[in-house]
Amino acid sequence: MTMPDANAGPVSVTPSPIDEDAPKVERRRSVIRVRAELTCLLCGRDQGVLEAATWPPTGSVRLHPAPGLPAVRLDVTGRLQCVTRGGRVVATEVTSQRIWVDVPIDWQAERPRRGRPPKRLVAQQADGSAA
Repeated sequence: MTMPDANAGPVSVTPSPIDEDAPKVERRRSVIRVRAELTCLLCGRDQGVLEAATWPPTGSVRLHPAPGLPAVRLDVTGRLQCVTRGGRVVATEVTSQRIWVDVPIDWQAERPRRGRPPKRLVAQQADGSAA
């Protein structure tokens, strides 16, 4: 093995083709979520928290009616009403936040990279190709 001469000048290093062709996979992405606390105008009771992608909400949204109860997914086509008095529900506090969502990994498409094969397999491949 020869060492490069210090006076020879700069040595250019080119990346291997594997590094150039490697897919750039994004593992996480950010999403903006809007949370609105809902209150009845008639009785003043809290009705829960509404989660949506935009404000005002359009399409499908998630409603958390009360602590301890499961979330409900619904379409916002009409207006929401209070479950106790039937009054109109309005948003009292609207906040937006950026959350990070993990992208699921498809292990069939992204197989782990292999290292150097064992010497016995290299010898078998050489014997098989020569025969």
